[in-house]
Amino acid sequence: MPSALRICPPVISFPEDSTLSVNSVQLENTDPEKYITYKIKTNAPDGYIVRPSNGILMPHETCEIQVILRGNNPDIKPTASDRFMVLAQFVDPQDSNTPVAQLWVDPPAEKLTKQMIKCQVSGSQVGSPSESLDRNLSSSASLYQSFLSQSNITGKLKKQNEEHCARVQKLSQDNKSLKEEKQKLQGTLQIMEQENHNTEVQLKKLKKGNSPAAICNLQGQGIIALVAFVSGYL
Repeated sequence: MPSALRICPPVISFPEDSTLSVNSVQLENTDPEKYITYKIKTNAPDGYIVRPSNGILMPHETCEIQVILRGNNPDIKPTASDRFMVLAQFVDPQDSNTPVAQLWVDPPAEKLTKQMIKCQVSGSQVGSPSESLDRNLSSSASLYQSFLSQSNITGKLKKQNEEHCARVQKLSQDNKSLKEEKQKLQGTLQIMEQENHNTEVQLKKLKKGNSPAAICNLQGQGIIALVAFVSGYL
């Protein structure tokens, strides 16, 4: 099954003698309607950091992935056999607020697509100490930019969460007010029903006594009382 997740580039390169290197990979959801969640695995977890290693993409949304070669261990070197498997699956829009890790708990195998990002190793870099320093500074700058990008994303997510909580709180308050209004209206209805019942009982008694004038008087009093009650409620 072809994947709607486009990966660019499908091959990333690391210098053979580099102790710190960063590659950027673009992931794009090419589907015009469906959401996609992705997850990236590597066969060399001790040698690389992938951030973010999972996420959700809306239709036609693009994100940037940073693949970082660990530089804290001189024994770790990139090899041509290193691979990064990109798993993807469609998700419902209502699942976009679900934690991504939860979406990847026992996903149906038939719904998954798999793509590979391959690694190639370039030749040894020969240069002066200043050139080597420049390369390391450039890599450090890339890492710093990646950190800033992740910080900005975290800030946006925090702001969106605060706005969502505010909306939920307002809806909760509105719901409470509606419940109170409903209870008030129900109480008013019960009082009106009781008044109507009392009036009917008195009318029956008066009908037995054959006093039309008294009946009209009672009906008039009942109407006046009802109007006064409703006016006082409004």
